[in-house]
Amino acid sequence: MRTTTDHDVSGGNADQHFTILWREGILFYMNMNAGWNLISLPLTPDNSALPALFPDAEVAYGYEDGGYVDAASLEPGKGYWVKVPADQTYTMEGQPFPGYTASLSSGWHLLGSVNTTSSPQVVPEGAMQVMYQYFDGSYRKVTQFSPGYGYWVGAEEACEFAVESE
Repeated sequence: MRTTTDHDVSGGNADQHFTILWREGILFYMNMNAGWNLISLPLTPDNSALPALFPDAEVAYGYEDGGYVDAASLEPGKGYWVKVPADQTYTMEGQPFPGYTASLSSGWHLLGSVNTTSSPQVVPEGAMQVMYQYFDGSYRKVTQFSPGYGYWVGAEEACEFAVESE
């Protein structure tokens, strides 16, 4: 469609008006289970409000300064607990989220993935203690982030934490 410069439309006697909207973006299909899901956005949506992304979500929480906070809208690069009433696949549309760098203090952080599988980098090396993904009702240690998942990251000391698309 982007390379097409004209198109004939015929039929009818009245003037016809059309709007053609071209968006460059991606679709992401997020599978969520009934109950709590630890997720993140692998894209930057046009509308980041919780009801726009997950219309039937009961509640969502982020994690800041050592405590949970209500999340009325979601940001790429952050992890969120989202509670939904039933198993469902949600479709999201937006611009690919290619990466971020976060300054972490020592302690726990709830972080997000990017639009591809990625291996986080930490400066100084060795400052990161562990990364956990919540999957099928339990935690597992990981070394890579996968799109759509949120992660608990434990830092031994203050560091720069970078996640970039590979």
